[in-house]
Amino acid sequence: NENENENENENDQSQAERNYPAVNGVPSQFDTGSDTVDLTPPKFAAFGVPGAVALALAMERHQKTDWRIKNLCLNGACLGGEGGDVLAELLSSCAVFSTLTVLSVTNSELGGHGLESVLVNVPNSLKTLDIGGNAGGDRCCPFVVSALRKCTKLKRLGLSRNEIGADGAVRLAPSIRDHACLTEIQLDGNRIGDRGVAAVATAVRATAAPLQVLRLAGNANLTAASAKSLAPAVGGSQTLKVLDLAKAAIGPEGVKSLCVALSDAGGSTCLETLELGGCRLRAEGAKWVGDLLKNCRSLKKLGLARNSLGDKGAFELSERGLDFSLGLVSIDLRHNAIGPEGMKKLRASFEKKCVTVTDVQMDGNKLTETESGTVHEVVSRQNRTRLAVAKKVSVRESLKKGSQSPKPVAAAEKRHVSPDTTTCADASHAGRRPALRAKAVLVGEGAGKVGAHASKKNERDVFVSKETPSKPKTNRETREKPLAEKENVVSRTSTTTSERVDLCEATGTTSDDAEKKEFVPHDGLTAQERTSDADSAADGAADFESGAFPEETDETITQIDSPGEPVFVPPRVPGKNNTLSPGSAKVVDDVVDAAVDASMEMSEEEGEL
Repeated sequence: NENENENENENDQSQAERNYPAVNGVPSQFDTGSDTVDLTPPKFAAFGVPGAVALALAMERHQKTDWRIKNLCLNGACLGGEGGDVLAELLSSCAVFSTLTVLSVTNSELGGHGLESVLVNVPNSLKTLDIGGNAGGDRCCPFVVSALRKCTKLKRLGLSRNEIGADGAVRLAPSIRDHACLTEIQLDGNRIGDRGVAAVATAVRATAAPLQVLRLAGNANLTAASAKSLAPAVGGSQTLKVLDLAKAAIGPEGVKSLCVALSDAGGSTCLETLELGGCRLRAEGAKWVGDLLKNCRSLKKLGLARNSLGDKGAFELSERGLDFSLGLVSIDLRHNAIGPEGMKKLRASFEKKCVTVTDVQMDGNKLTETESGTVHEVVSRQNRTRLAVAKKVSVRESLKKGSQSPKPVAAAEKRHVSPDTTTCADASHAGRRPALRAKAVLVGEGAGKVGAHASKKNERDVFVSKETPSKPKTNRETREKPLAEKENVVSRTSTTTSERVDLCEATGTTSDDAEKKEFVPHDGLTAQERTSDADSAADGAADFESGAFPEETDETITQIDSPGEPVFVPPRVPGKNNTLSPGSAKVVDDVVDAAVDASMEMSEEEGEL
């Protein structure tokens, strides 16, 4: 009977717990399947001290279970000093929070007393401690120091908007210097002044921790001296990625110190985000920021809002930095009194292919919606072009990694011949006469353009375009063709005696000089090279007559002279054999192959060969 009574009492108690009402939105039970308790607005209202008591009772019901909470967020709870005492007792006595890693109690009006109670009882397993917006003042800084010594794995420390002054920052500096794991420090919205910034900068420069984020925005009593103190620490850091100095009145002199330090660091710095909004830079400070953009390749995001840059500042920023920036992705230029002229200069910078900016904010300037939209249009178009080029480059790299090179197939497409046919033709180049070998290479659209361009320079160049398909030529016709073309060229270049006399009277030269000039070949070769070509041609003719070269079949001629394609025939020199020497043919092959390879790698935006 006694056992039955105890079971009934336990059932009644569990039923009462399940029916226990929520207090100011804080439930009596929580889901034990999650390791996060988040009671922040708008999902939960500011529950105050009664809600903190209800949270403590709910946690006590899970005291004997294996449930452990890793993330506790009570932002905007309006706990006050008494609520801070309740939370401190809960953290110290409840086993549910023994492995807590994230504690965020921001904007909860804890005050100095409440922060003292919470900081004394934080578990040593914390990795993130955010107590910003609680007006703790310098009074809480000694307890922050004790928490830093206790939590050796702490990585993120948030002390924003806590009315910390210069004395508090000086008190915190040694702990920041000695901590080995800090990666982010938030001191924005305080009033630490130049002395406090100097102490923090010295600690950051001397620490062994991999500090990545330093936020000092909203400290309105900062001057250029603060930037001068920060410059050595920021320039010498190889881990800092984010520096936030928004609303710090450092002016042109202060930004000069920072930018010079970062520019001198060059490739050693890894700074990615620099926020300088509301720092009173004006046009004089814009030129130092431009130098920073030119020298700091790691910078990706730059904030310059509300600095009264004007058109002059936009010109300085473009000419000294944006035109050479290779890594910047986002830039904020809101409320800078930039007019149409400055916008045109910025747009010209964004249109350059080396500029990688994809996000530009231009609201609040002296521009119409249409003028502002043109900048966004340029940036978006450039972004699409970069994506297309990046995709093409990735495809090219994947082809290069493959076992087979794509060059033979692409070269065949340029010549309008199938890959198999190209292989056969290339294999037969070695046994073909030099003139036909060069002609086989110079077949295709690119060669036609070269021929058209050359014909304008030299009237002796012959450009033949085949409009209709012709029947395959026989070997006899192929051998007789050079002789006929040679006779045509000689007939075109010969002049009558009367014409030579008229030419001499017009130019004031003798007939002998005119005759000499008439037969000067325009092939660009020296006398020695021309003699060598003549000797090679004579040797080639002798070899051909003796049968040293394999006989060309109709199939081979068809592969070389495919119908419907323009063919470039090299210029012919009167009185000389027009057969190219093997050395000259090799040079032609190398030049054409290099041009084809270059045209394959050129992007569509830059045009085709």
